[in-house]
Amino acid sequence: KTNAIAATFKELVLPFTKISGVFSFDKKNVQVTNLTFYIGKSHFNCYGTFENFSSFLLGGQTLTLNASFFSKYIDIDEILALNNEKEIIKTVLGLWQKKIPPYYLSISELLNLRMKGTIMRCKFGELISKDIHTRLSITEKTLHIDSLSMKTLEGLVFLTMKIKTDKEEHSKVDLDVDIKKINLVHFFKVMDNFGQDLLKEKNVEGKIDANIKFKADFDRQLNMQVNTVEAKVDMLLQDLVLKGFFPLQKISKRLFPHRDLNLIKIKRLENHLTISKNKVILPETTLASSILFFTIKGEYEMNKALDVHLKIPLNNFESPYVLEKVQESALKAISLHATLMGEMGSHPFKKIFTKSEKSQSNVVYLFNIFCLIYS
Repeated sequence: KTNAIAATFKELVLPFTKISGVFSFDKKNVQVTNLTFYIGKSHFNCYGTFENFSSFLLGGQTLTLNASFFSKYIDIDEILALNNEKEIIKTVLGLWQKKIPPYYLSISELLNLRMKGTIMRCKFGELISKDIHTRLSITEKTLHIDSLSMKTLEGLVFLTMKIKTDKEEHSKVDLDVDIKKINLVHFFKVMDNFGQDLLKEKNVEGKIDANIKFKADFDRQLNMQVNTVEAKVDMLLQDLVLKGFFPLQKISKRLFPHRDLNLIKIKRLENHLTISKNKVILPETTLASSILFFTIKGEYEMNKALDVHLKIPLNNFESPYVLEKVQESALKAISLHATLMGEMGSHPFKKIFTKSEKSQSNVVYLFNIFCLIYS
């Protein structure tokens, strides 16, 4: 039995503190009852059985762990910082952190684990989550999150995930997630605008429901290899607001000079998109907004190239604009088609409506308009 002891480990600045619990030993197994400890600010409480424990330590045989856990609070940032390659010029619990090798993800082939648990609150970067319930297992160097639910970003998240670490140079992540009523502003912020600068958190408002199927490779330091990403997203956006969206602002100046496209409201938008390697593919989508009715489709190569096609029925130009009237006759109306193509430089879209072949980013932007009459 232990009571409020502390332990330190090589190259880890934060000690394990307030360790208490009851341990029962036999020839092969260890039974753990009410084990409680802290790593920095993070709290852990667990109980379970370590099967084949002595043989694992002495002879390299497989260790099996069946356990349950509970945590009041986990700070993932702090835990990951325990093994960070950068020197941190600050004290943590009065100790200076040394320059040490970076953390990396690795799972022993001798570990089998089955675990379930609850985390009341968790912090990871900008993401704050509450009421987390999960079941997970580890076998054959693969982590399986069989189920995980949590409250976050003003909504709910449900996911399953598999992380294979059998390759020395990288890990494979396979994720299936359902999100319900997530706040778009917070979502874009915690995802760092999904690594693109076309549409940012400052440009959106609203709620999103979605199913996301995602696969990618990560290196041992958990950096995503963008050229391996494969994803499919089915989404429903409600009460969507686009604010200061640069492409539509440009269209507004040229085609709708008396209409303000700085603020566009869309009651409901349902669609799907595909991400393949570093390219986002958007199928034809109809946007029925408070200011404009149009369809859009295209491809966006992450911060490199754009190929977007807009179709705007000409009855959009009628004044006053009435969405229901435009929407009803859109399929029979003469439409204006606009194609925006070009490489993305350091100043995307800066000269999107010019014919100049030279710009500050040495790119060519093509603007093409033609009319098509539907029968």
